[in-house]
Amino acid sequence: MKNTDPFVPEPGFHVVTAPRLEPLFDALADTLARDPLPPTETETVLVAQNVGLRAWLTKALADRLGCAAALDLGTPVTFASDLAQALVQHASPGDGERHPFDGGPLAWRLAPVLGSLPDDPAFAPLAAYLSKTGGQVMPLAKRVAALFDDYQVYRPDVLAAWARGEDPLPEFAHGAWQRALWRRLVEDGRPTLDRASGLLALARTLRQPDERTLAQLPPRIAVFGALLFPPLYLRILREAAAHVPVTLYAVTPGDASRETHAHPLLRALAGRSRHYWTVLADLGGGARQPLAVETGGATALHQLQAALAADTPPAAPLPLDPEDGSIRVHDCHSPTRELEALRDCLLDAFAQIPDLRPADVLVIAPDLDTYAPLVDAVFGAEDAAPELRIPYHVAEHPHAPARRVVEAFVRALRLHEGRVTASDLLDLLGTPVVRRAANISEEELPRLRAWIREAGVCWGLTAEKKGTFGLPEDDLHTWRFGLDRLLLGVMTGDPAPLADATSETASRAGLVLGHLPCDVAGLGGADLLGRFCEWAEALFSALDALDRPARLDEWPARIVQFLDGAFRAETEDEITAIVHLRQQAQELARLHGLAGSPDEPVTFRTVRSHLDGAAEQIETREPYLTGRVTVARPVALRHAPHRVVAFLGLNDGVYPAPDLAPDFDLVAHAPRPGDADPRGLDKQLFVDAILAARDRLILSYVGRSQKDNAERAASVCLDAFRDAARRHWGADADRQLVVEHRLQPFAADYFSGGGGPLASYAAQHRVGAADPPGAFFATPLPDPEDEVETISLAALADAWTNPSRFVVRRRLRASLDLDDDALRDDEPIELNALEQYHVREAALTGMIDGLTPDALAERLRRSGQIPGGAPGASVLARACKEALPIAQEVKAWGATDPLAVALEVEGVRLVGTLERTTVRGALRYRAGKVREKHLIAAWIDHLALCAQRPGVTCTVGADGTSRHFEAVPKDDAVAWLAALVKGYKRARRGRLPLYEKASHAYAKKMSAKQLAHFADVTAGRATAEAFRPNDSAMREARKGFSDAWNDFTDDADAYVQLATRGLEDPFVPEDHFARWALGLWAPLLTHVREGVPA
Repeated sequence: MKNTDPFVPEPGFHVVTAPRLEPLFDALADTLARDPLPPTETETVLVAQNVGLRAWLTKALADRLGCAAALDLGTPVTFASDLAQALVQHASPGDGERHPFDGGPLAWRLAPVLGSLPDDPAFAPLAAYLSKTGGQVMPLAKRVAALFDDYQVYRPDVLAAWARGEDPLPEFAHGAWQRALWRRLVEDGRPTLDRASGLLALARTLRQPDERTLAQLPPRIAVFGALLFPPLYLRILREAAAHVPVTLYAVTPGDASRETHAHPLLRALAGRSRHYWTVLADLGGGARQPLAVETGGATALHQLQAALAADTPPAAPLPLDPEDGSIRVHDCHSPTRELEALRDCLLDAFAQIPDLRPADVLVIAPDLDTYAPLVDAVFGAEDAAPELRIPYHVAEHPHAPARRVVEAFVRALRLHEGRVTASDLLDLLGTPVVRRAANISEEELPRLRAWIREAGVCWGLTAEKKGTFGLPEDDLHTWRFGLDRLLLGVMTGDPAPLADATSETASRAGLVLGHLPCDVAGLGGADLLGRFCEWAEALFSALDALDRPARLDEWPARIVQFLDGAFRAETEDEITAIVHLRQQAQELARLHGLAGSPDEPVTFRTVRSHLDGAAEQIETREPYLTGRVTVARPVALRHAPHRVVAFLGLNDGVYPAPDLAPDFDLVAHAPRPGDADPRGLDKQLFVDAILAARDRLILSYVGRSQKDNAERAASVCLDAFRDAARRHWGADADRQLVVEHRLQPFAADYFSGGGGPLASYAAQHRVGAADPPGAFFATPLPDPEDEVETISLAALADAWTNPSRFVVRRRLRASLDLDDDALRDDEPIELNALEQYHVREAALTGMIDGLTPDALAERLRRSGQIPGGAPGASVLARACKEALPIAQEVKAWGATDPLAVALEVEGVRLVGTLERTTVRGALRYRAGKVREKHLIAAWIDHLALCAQRPGVTCTVGADGTSRHFEAVPKDDAVAWLAALVKGYKRARRGRLPLYEKASHAYAKKMSAKQLAHFADVTAGRATAEAFRPNDSAMREARKGFSDAWNDFTDDADAYVQLATRGLEDPFVPEDHFARWALGLWAPLLTHVREGVPA
């Protein structure tokens, strides 16, 4: 009896359509349930190259039917390829061999042809291109191979014409050389057919089958999901439909028979789906069975989906319920803010939608390379509160552990021809498998980074390697230069002070074996430095060993040897990656027989180009459906229904992807219906995402600059969506659907309690949105547990120069300094102000210590502080010119000796060393201007000197800023030191109302008489009278603290900012500030004099 059930069709080509997936699944499941195949047969269900949808379908069928074991869930491509292998002679090579017309083998077959192009005008464009790239053949071979790979499925008729010597597209400018190359490939004597010929032969075989052909066909074929495959495979299915039932279950909105869409959103974005119906019509169509769908519900999302399903826009704008939250568009300032906004949206959905589970949520991120780490940071933060944690899974994570290993391997190979910068090697050590091979822990990396920076490593292995880049063979700033400096530093310590060196040593600038030792590692770091150097030397040697060309079948052993030496895998993911890399290396041996010239030596550059794509080919075997929120690319779970669908990163220039087809792409030159169209596919996937949502649709993009809040363009998909929304719900639809987020997650608007879309579940951000915090030092700190017994002169100066920094560092054990630990990958050419000061300081020290000009230049050059060549000479000449007047004034003092200081003051021991003293007194110098903080340190040294013996203290500086202090009686020196020690103890208990520049400005406005009086008060020789701050002096003090026209004020200091945070006025009470200011500066200014002593 003939079957009349539409879902259990007879042989023929049947098409079942619906605007959403569930009816199609029901139809397929009913077919399988009502007419099951015999136990010995396997059900063939093809899913168009969509791993995620195959996983969804497998689970859904297992849930519906109780078992989904006897299923062949392949793709139309694999189905046709397997059938061709079985039915068409020479359609495939032997077992275990690569198809010679696959992309990889094609590249190796093309490479020798491109490397020795005949003198033919047809190849002139290729010759011109190769001349610009320095003759790098393999990258071009890979691009041409990719084109031919596409042509085999999208232009089989053109390839067949080329093989016959015909030119079907004479207007195509690049047709001549492509035709010539293709003929070289098909006429090289290999029996295996190209894929196009094999598939065309399969179509002919299916058109006139024999018993063997019919026996190879499955009982029935179902194609489920989207029509994502090339028309050639659709043709194969159409031919097979003459013998077995072939049913396409296709998701498509509206009436597929229409020539154009009526709905504006479909008209703007879903044009690609119509191309396939054109292809179907050209192939003879098929019995089409549209399924009616009830979207259900009256939310904005359901209204939009109903209009898309019917392909009919509303005749008039519909009312939009103010409480409807089924659609939201989030306008954010950065991808991170998109994820933070999404987290709040999902938490709200879990709270509002009954029985919503994490598995019901799909997050689509086209730019997964950017968004995957941010998902980990926002959703997977270990310190997040339990109520903020959402279980999630990133499908095909681009930074999965196994992929990171492969990427590290590719980066390591690129070092061979790269610059080998300082960050290249340290970043490589950031991968655990590499770090393990080097026997270096993660905690040791910051020390290594600091040492390499201090040693002056920038780039290049050796001087000879630098020469390969067309530069002078100078080892300056190379790895050899830096590592030699570090190793010599461990062995010899820093260079001896030149004043103590012999004349021969001085003439050699303190160099050892031609290098200036750098003792930053010290003996304590010798072990770590040794391990790093051993690893680096082994890596460099292994890279050098890859220089020698070899036959293709000899390269696997060399690559595996490099891999085993540079990597040590322990975890399952790491072992998976290493196995994959070994397979990629062994693939070279399989390609050896396919190469155009198998006995020709192959360079490492060519081999590396093959290995560069290894990361993209690794299969991590991660599941798609894990019971958690799934984060995936748009195509991964195309059409799969989810109750909540979020689509991130809808930014202009990112989605849809830009068209990057080269101008020599025949498919792009003369497009046809059914061609691959990445940009059109992206638009279609956006529509599919809208139709896949069941309860909520969340769209987001970076619509504002986080720098200046400037508006940024959205994706054309999002623009089309918003246009359609205004058509559906009126011109004011944006006001309800679009949420304009604030720059920071702790903005007060998120915690106002007024409800609405601007609300945050992140309670930790509520602190930032609350009222400003109170004063940081609202109350004094507890008394220190340790009594002060000894104070160094340097610590005393630190406490009075910047009390805010002193208390934060010493008592709170915190640092606000922004250490610049970034490695420098380019040798210095132009020095910044700080680097120029360091050069000037080194030049000054060398002049004072009697270094000859040549020795000074060599010392600075070998320290890495100045550039090489003419730029370095210019920097040094300028530094010496500026340092010479200072050096002359210092040398006029004659020979100096250090003086140890040990004083009992105010119950503590005051210790230190005055580095340069003579019978006249103490000497200090600096290669820049003498400023307030330098005067404070010099004043404390001067008091320490006078407390032991009389003398003057001189601080020599640049640009006429030299100052000196007159001798102070011993009793006064001790009394003023006692006052400074009291201030030191007070500074340990909290904020001291004293600011360097403000206090100096205040004291400078006082008269000499006032200063002398307060100096006497500080020394205990006079009694303090009723004190009232000077108004004029306070105005100057406030300018020194903060000035819109001056960047070098007290409030520019991070420690001062912290200490004064929460204070309405950092000078209140003003009399306290004034007393502290005068306590420091009154004695100092009373005794300081300009210039150097006569």
